[in-house]
Amino acid sequence: MNEPDDNKKALIRFYPGEFADKDLEKEYEEYEFKNAVKYIKPVLLFSGLLYFSFIIPDFFLIKNMFVYRFILLNRFAFLTLVFLFMLRVKQIKTYLTYLKWVNVYEVILPLFFFSILMLYETPDFLIQTFGLIIIILGIFLVPNKLINMILISVFSSLVFFVISFFKFRSIPFNEFSAAVVYVLLIIAISIVSTCRTNYYKRKQYLNQMKLMNLSVTDNLTGIYNRMKFNGELEKEINISRRYRTEFSLILFDFDDFKTVNDKYGHLMGDNLLIEAVRLVNNSIRVSDTFARWGGEEFVILLPHTGLDRAMELAERLKVKICEHSFEQIGKITCSFGVTSYREGDNIETIMQRVDNLLYAAKLKGKNCIVGG
Repeated sequence: MNEPDDNKKALIRFYPGEFADKDLEKEYEEYEFKNAVKYIKPVLLFSGLLYFSFIIPDFFLIKNMFVYRFILLNRFAFLTLVFLFMLRVKQIKTYLTYLKWVNVYEVILPLFFFSILMLYETPDFLIQTFGLIIIILGIFLVPNKLINMILISVFSSLVFFVISFFKFRSIPFNEFSAAVVYVLLIIAISIVSTCRTNYYKRKQYLNQMKLMNLSVTDNLTGIYNRMKFNGELEKEINISRRYRTEFSLILFDFDDFKTVNDKYGHLMGDNLLIEAVRLVNNSIRVSDTFARWGGEEFVILLPHTGLDRAMELAERLKVKICEHSFEQIGKITCSFGVTSYREGDNIETIMQRVDNLLYAAKLKGKNCIVGG
């Protein structure tokens, strides 16, 4: 996941309330999709039951039983589609699939509404207009792309007023015009409200991601901290136990680092660690987990890597660091402990073993690697 950046907050466009950064927007959409799936089902159920419940006033208003039965079938069919959609929601895995189903649902609802409107013998124009407004509010209530909401709402309103123009011939012009204005106002208010909601939801998402990032990274070097590393190590141990895969660990620290701090100051010592981390990051794979274990100690988790390959990487890192000239400090060396997963290992045993190997490297005279 891309690391959240405060500067990206300025790239949240008020309309349509989305990130200008397409990758960041895609990440957010997948995150929002998981939340949307949780509460869309009660919204669907409520809309389906509400639509069906109007069969009660229909019973008293419609005298033609053939028409009434057709309307009953219409309302029951829509309720059935809602239940089918609710079942389908459980199987949806991607945001794009979710959007397709939501758009179908939001197009079907006004079509069912219009089919009943055409059957009413003496419909009340204002009541039907209120029905259209409820549909529009429902469209903006269900999480969807704003442009889709607007298109479906405008199209539904246009169809409604075209039908009304020919069906409600006796309606006064001022009443018809007022209904058009009210519906357009509802759409405009819904657009502004949705933009505002989208903006603040994305702003909250950035803040949440930033807090999450701070909780798993080392403040000084920007790589993972010990807590995050332990979590990744536990996952890798579970994978190795289940699938019989191998992985290795490299634990290293800087030789005589206290002397560096005493001679050049802690600020220069910090700069050395930051620069060394950059060197290591450029030498490991994306799949490797690099973390600050504590102080000047660092650890690397190498998935699908045996001891021999881990020893080779440790050797390359040792050479790269000891040959690098750090600003004002010059040359510095590191000692390395390297080990691989053994059957029955847990976090404590494997970390204790690699720590003992690092200690053995120190006893051998530093600037060396001990594996086992």
